[in-house]
Amino acid sequence: MAGFSGRAIISDTIDSLEILGVLGARLHLPGHGPLSTEPAKDIERALVISRQLLSDTRILFETLNAQDSINKVILSLRDLNRSFA
Repeated sequence: MAGFSGRAIISDTIDSLEILGVLGARLHLPGHGPLSTEPAKDIERALVISRQLLSDTRILFETLNAQDSINKVILSLRDLNRSFA
């Protein structure tokens, strides 16, 4: 697993869905939820959702990392300002 970023699990899901899509099944019997009589359509829909989730997760973590960096800069400037007071 590539660390706790949410990416590894989503990436694994995308990989699995892509493999399932290549199989060309006429019926899909998932472990959860209703059976699918249109697997290609349902897999494509799941891929779109999973890819968007991956993108959203990446943006979220990049934003959180950037926010952490901004906070460090703000705290450093605050401390620097105090040293001149």
